[in-house]
Amino acid sequence: MSLKWDPILETGVRAIDHANMALVIKINALNGKHLSMQSTAALDHELPWLLRQPASHFLNEEALLSNVAGGTEYEQRHLAQHREFVRQIQVQSQRRKEQGDGATVEILGWYLKDWLLNHIVKFDCDLGRRLHAKAALNETRGRNLDFGMQRRVSLAQLEFAEER
Repeated sequence: MSLKWDPILETGVRAIDHANMALVIKINALNGKHLSMQSTAALDHELPWLLRQPASHFLNEEALLSNVAGGTEYEQRHLAQHREFVRQIQVQSQRRKEQGDGATVEILGWYLKDWLLNHIVKFDCDLGRRLHAKAALNETRGRNLDFGMQRRVSLAQLEFAEER
């Protein structure tokens, strides 16, 4: 169930890419501990992170999303994906109490891998394209960008990844 980061998963927006890479690292850490018969340690360490860190990332991503797709069906589907992720992590946390740690890690690992790959490809990459399009439009108009952040930023400050 380990996952290898691939450039095809890059959105071109460093904040989103770094958060997604962190999830890949956690999935692999969870898998590694499970394979070395440390499922309890894996859950003790990774579940709290999975409940806390993605929620913070989702808030930042949703601010960007609102700026380029606010009020659209696309935004609603993207938000639903985030809510489902949080719900599933909560379900697995509860399931841990009812099943063994090994079974929970196995289910959680496969869920995380499937969710992350599908979410990045179907939603985050599209969000990256939308952000780039808005940035390009605003740059041609000589405007600073405001992607729902606390301050206005220029295109360079958004730290878009280098073009592939």
